[in-house]
Amino acid sequence: MNIISIGLDKNLFDPTSSVVRRQKLYCKAFGGENNIIVHTGKSFKKVTYEGITVYPSNSFLKPFFILDAFFLAKKILKKEKIDLIVTQDPHICGLIGLIIKLFYKIPLCVHFHADFLDNKYWVKEFWLNRLFNFISKVVIKKADGFRVVSKKIKEDLIRRGFEELHILHQSTPINLDYFGKIPQINKIEFKKRHQIKENKIVLFVGRLTAQKNLEFLIRCFSTFEKNDAVLLIVGEGELNKRLHELINHLGAAHIRLLGNMNISELKEIYYSSDILVLPSLYEGTAKVIKEAAVCGLPMILTDISGTRDFLDDTCARIIPVNDAVKLQDSIQEMIGNEEIGKVYSSNAKRNIAELSEDKGIKIITEFWRKISKK
Repeated sequence: MNIISIGLDKNLFDPTSSVVRRQKLYCKAFGGENNIIVHTGKSFKKVTYEGITVYPSNSFLKPFFILDAFFLAKKILKKEKIDLIVTQDPHICGLIGLIIKLFYKIPLCVHFHADFLDNKYWVKEFWLNRLFNFISKVVIKKADGFRVVSKKIKEDLIRRGFEELHILHQSTPINLDYFGKIPQINKIEFKKRHQIKENKIVLFVGRLTAQKNLEFLIRCFSTFEKNDAVLLIVGEGELNKRLHELINHLGAAHIRLLGNMNISELKEIYYSSDILVLPSLYEGTAKVIKEAAVCGLPMILTDISGTRDFLDDTCARIIPVNDAVKLQDSIQEMIGNEEIGKVYSSNAKRNIAELSEDKGIKIITEFWRKISKK
């Protein structure tokens, strides 16, 4: 089975990234080639791995990605038979996949990595999202199958009239064995390395986008006494400059933006922190939840799509979206009482232990095979 995938993740050009590792496992499982077309600006070059070729679109502007990706797919199809198109989202990537499907009569599997359709937070996030929401509804009518990462997204598709047989609920497989092994560095050494003087470390990991609700988190955390805790924000994204300016405006020296970290650094910071906070407006099922849980890190999460798929109120402090009082009270309580966090982390770790990367890879690739009829 050979695949064309359409996506947006530029980490595919980094051979050390977890997404490249995962794509290699997919290829090994389905025993074919995966041709991945990724939206990029200029200057990216094609890279190849075992069974994978990653093609940069090198698009002048994002709207040109549609045409650039189609012509790349056309070149690929001249060289080899393709059995399935897989798209990372139902809107821009989904539209490209639909165009290829209509021209070449190839089955289309649309992936939902977040709760997009008619989501009020997502629709309001950017003016074009209204158009993308409409495009998504057109695309899904023509798709042959869907992989979704939360029960809520699956239930929504079923309510819209799609057959359950054509919907796979499977979150992104994570290398939990790696995160389950305690790193050599301890918390004291970590704090020395990063010159952290505060008693407790509160952690956020993710892209710096409106979806993650980071301005809300920063404003809430800025009210805490500076000696009590430090908020470390790991990740990069379009809000980087804006968040720097907000932190400076608030005089919040106990809030730090650390940028991206490699997988080794990420594991160290999970084990060295006291609480993970994820105040997102919407998600699919955030990978960071599974990573933090297997590392034994207590969590404060918002009650959104995906959160309760494998966790409940005994596994994490789950709070309403945009509830500043509950977020501040939860952080304060868990900073002051380690026993609460220990109970949460123990229960979460037990639930996460049931999730297997190998099993997830197998389930996804078997579903692809079913959709492609291979």
